[in-house]
Amino acid sequence: MAVQDPSGKRVIPKQHDAYPEAVNDLGRDLELRLVRYFTVVAEHQHFGRAAADLHVAQPALSRQIQRLEKYLGTRLLDRTSQGTRLTPAGRTFLPRAQALLQAARGPKWPCASKPGASASPSVTSKTW
Repeated sequence: MAVQDPSGKRVIPKQHDAYPEAVNDLGRDLELRLVRYFTVVAEHQHFGRAAADLHVAQPALSRQIQRLEKYLGTRLLDRTSQGTRLTPAGRTFLPRAQALLQAARGPKWPCASKPGASASPSVTSKTW
């Protein structure tokens, strides 16, 4: 059974697709990979250098940024022959994107600092 994706293309969903209406689309979930791609492009202000840093092809990176912009409903980057600049929406989204990525990494706790763990592990000289 074929369905249409949001751009009107016919898509034949795979058997494991629980929600065929979300095939080839971000659906309701934002992919952190796209957010990371955006932050790297914003940092480098250049798609080519960002693509090299991310180890992806530049055209693929550009398409992924376009997916993110489509998902958010606004342009985040102005592409020029000299490089890339953040739009006002991009400047607003950047700190939020960085915070989102930081939150996804989780807290930076050394093992001994986790709640319920002792500050210094005990060492015993028992021989088993």
